[in-house]
Amino acid sequence: MTREFFVQELNATRTELLRMGALAEKALSDALLGIVHSNLEAAGRVKALEEAIDSSNRTIYDRCLRFINLQAPVASDTRYITGILEAIVNIERIGDYADDLADVAFALAGKPLPPFIQDFEVMGSHVQTMVRAALDTWATLDREQGLAVRAMDDRVDADYQKLFHSLSTLVQQGAGDGNGSVPLYLVLVCRYLERIADHAVSAAEQAAYAAPSNTRR
Repeated sequence: MTREFFVQELNATRTELLRMGALAEKALSDALLGIVHSNLEAAGRVKALEEAIDSSNRTIYDRCLRFINLQAPVASDTRYITGILEAIVNIERIGDYADDLADVAFALAGKPLPPFIQDFEVMGSHVQTMVRAALDTWATLDREQGLAVRAMDDRVDADYQKLFHSLSTLVQQGAGDGNGSVPLYLVLVCRYLERIADHAVSAAEQAAYAAPSNTRR
C-alpha cells in the first residue's frame, strides 16, 4: 500500500479506537446508574456494550497486525501501532470492569444501600473524567495532555480511601442487609473503579508514547 493510504488506514484505526472508547464510556456510565440509582434498565445495557467493545478490539487488533505484516513501518509508525495495541487492551479491560459493575448492580437490587451511596457517584465521576481525558489524548495526540492524566488518579485514590473507611465503619456497626453482603459488594465497586482509573492512565500514556506533542497526523 502507498504511504498516503497507509497513513489514512492508521488514522481510521485510531477513529475505531475512539469509537471503542466511547462504548466503554457508555458502559461505565450505565453501570454506575445501576449501582447508585438502582437503574437496572441501564445496567442491563452493559452486556451488549461490552460485547461490542470486544468486537471492536478484535477488529483493531487484526488491522494492526496487518499493518505490521504488510507494511514495513518506520519507527514512529511502530510506536503508533504499538500504542494502539496497548491502548485497546486497556479499553477492553475498562469494558470488562463496567460489566462487573453492572453485575454488582443486579446483586444489590432490592437491598438497602448505605446513606453514603452518593459518594460512589463522586468517585465514578472522577473515574469517568479520567477515561474521557485518556480518549481525548488519543483524539489530539498531545503528549503533555496524556502524561497529565496520571495526576488525576490521586483524586480517585482519595475517594477509594474515604469509601473504604465508610464501608469499614458500616461493617463494624453491623449495618447493611443483615449478612454483610452490601458492604462486600460495595468494596468490589471501589476496587473496580480504581482499576478502571489505572487503565485510563495506561491508555493516556500509550497515546503520549505513540505521538509526542510536536507530532500530528
